[in-house]
Amino acid sequence: MEVSSRSPRITWTGCHVPPCPHFSRSLSSACNPPPAFLILVYESSRSTEVRDVLGRIDWQIFFFFGDLFILVAGFAKTGLLVQLGGWMVQESGGNLALAVTLVLWSTALISQIVDNVPLVTVFIPVIGAMSSISGVSIAPLAWALAVGTGIGGMATPIGTASNMVALNILNKEKKRLSFSRFAKRSVPLTIIDLLIANAILLLRL
Repeated sequence: MEVSSRSPRITWTGCHVPPCPHFSRSLSSACNPPPAFLILVYESSRSTEVRDVLGRIDWQIFFFFGDLFILVAGFAKTGLLVQLGGWMVQESGGNLALAVTLVLWSTALISQIVDNVPLVTVFIPVIGAMSSISGVSIAPLAWALAVGTGIGGMATPIGTASNMVALNILNKEKKRLSFSRFAKRSVPLTIIDLLIANAILLLRL
């Protein structure tokens, strides 16, 4: 690979990017990519084949879900999810059936606007705290978390990555599907699925 005269400038820039204040070390390091990586990206972008590949990437979805991960991390840092867990513990009162139902429906509701992967990641400590505080088994709560986040995301176009990809494919084909039209068809089916899942989870307690 031929390295141009601009590469030293990129290296110098990468070495002198200031750290991001008020963030953890891992997040701050993400703001300071290694100079070698910057050189690789710059030199590769000059290739016609690489530019063609980069042009085919759906950057809108890429950055959208990146923002969702940041949003969920913000929920975790501000303690909103911890407060939600405390509320569910208080409302369930040690009743396992009620705790399972609360976890199922609350996570299904949140996953309609937040991707299920980061949501599950930050919600695991919440159900762990619920189990230790109220003394209920964590296994049914884990199943409720998995099912709730898996089904709830189907209700909206932004709930799952597959929904976003499918809608973008339709948009490229000039077949528009609005948010309201999507939700009008998907929300009733999602509610039915959640009711069935809730009944199955309660029967298995």
